[in-house]
Amino acid sequence: EQAPPSAAGSPVPSPAPPTRLLFIPLALRGLTLRNRVIKAATFEAGCDAAGAPQPSLIAHHQEVAAGGTALTVVAYAAVSPDGKSFGTQLLMA
Repeated sequence: EQAPPSAAGSPVPSPAPPTRLLFIPLALRGLTLRNRVIKAATFEAGCDAAGAPQPSLIAHHQEVAAGGTALTVVAYAAVSPDGKSFGTQLLMA
C-alpha cells in the first residue's frame, strides 16, 4: 500500500506501526538499548539498614531484564547516609 502524496506530490513514507517501534534498538548518549521497553522506578524495599541491595532486589531486576526489558530503573536511592529518607533506602555512595 502506497502512502498518500505530500503537498509536493511525492509519496510520504508511512511511519512504522508503534508496536514495531517498541522492539527497535534505541541509542542514548553512547548507550544502545536492545529495545524501547523501560521499567520505571518503583519501590521494591530490597535494601538492608546500611543501604546495600539485598539478593532479592538484585534478582528482581535480573528477572525484569531477562524478560526482555531493555532498561530497569531502581528507586529511592541516596548518595550519602545523611541523605536517606528512611532506614532501608538504597545508598549509592
